Amino acid sequence: PDTQDPATDISATLARRRIGADPAPEPASSPPSPGVTEVLRGAVRALAEVLAVVDPSSYAQALRIQATARDLAQALSLSPTDGLETAALLAPLGRISLPTDLLHRLHENEPLDADEQRIVAAVPQLTDRLLAPIPGLEEVRAVILLHHGRTMPVKWRDALGDRQCERLALFAEVLSIAGAFDALQARGYTVSDSLSLLRGESTYQTLGLVKALASLYPESAAPRVELRSLPLRHLRPGMVIAEAVYTQAGQLLVNRGFEITDSFLERVRNFRRGGVREPVQVILPPPPGPARTFDA
Repeated sequence: PDTQDPATDISATLARRRIGADPAPEPASSPPSPGVTEVLRGAVRALAEVLAVVDPSSYAQALRIQATARDLAQALSLSPTDGLETAALLAPLGRISLPTDLLHRLHENEPLDADEQRIVAAVPQLTDRLLAPIPGLEEVRAVILLHHGRTMPVKWRDALGDRQCERLALFAEVLSIAGAFDALQARGYTVSDSLSLLRGESTYQTLGLVKALASLYPESAAPRVELRSLPLRHLRPGMVIAEAVYTQAGQLLVNRGFEITDSFLERVRNFRRGGVREPVQVILPPPPGPARTFDA
């Protein structure tokens, strides 16, 4: 019988799969001042807004993955999760460099030729270059690189020490499972089928993560959602797009799952009257409750 705590099992496995060559003392650090923290949060929000405007489908996907990764980390008693959530939000940032037609094919899961695959494969490095000038995002950058199968630079390993490197590697595993789970559902699989497929593809290192993910979706806890069909003028921030929105010319404007933001509303206002197909199918935000905030 499987009675071992998934978090303990995964942590022990990662400890055996050492990332650093030799133990190194963890650098002493002091919490950033409130002013620095607010600047960092503002920088992350600004980058997220850029992604939302240039590639709203990737932004919507990032928000879904962020929520799943956060919930999975909490189920594994991992805290704080700020770095993980920020990594989930900013991981696709490099996609802003991709041509529009390639982005469309990527979101529609269409096959890519060799050149397109090479371009998409370079996205993680571009994301890292975009984040590099911002002090305080080093661990976020490490999680994103590890999530994409890249190697953490030796100087980072030496500075962080084995324990923190193992923690960041676990965050990367959580992010990968959350991303795979979202990708399966985007292809039309149900939650149950997605979990079954993830179990079938699990390794010893990731099986505990999949079990913890499954614990978040008991069959009796199906969420209730309120759907509305609204004209553009009635859209408000916080609503979630339920069906893809197209221009009258047939161009994809935003895919399902996108959470409406002020910048998106500003963008659609720039279209000529009647330029976007209406009404728009949306999911209304849940009633007010305890706020769930994201920290950089």
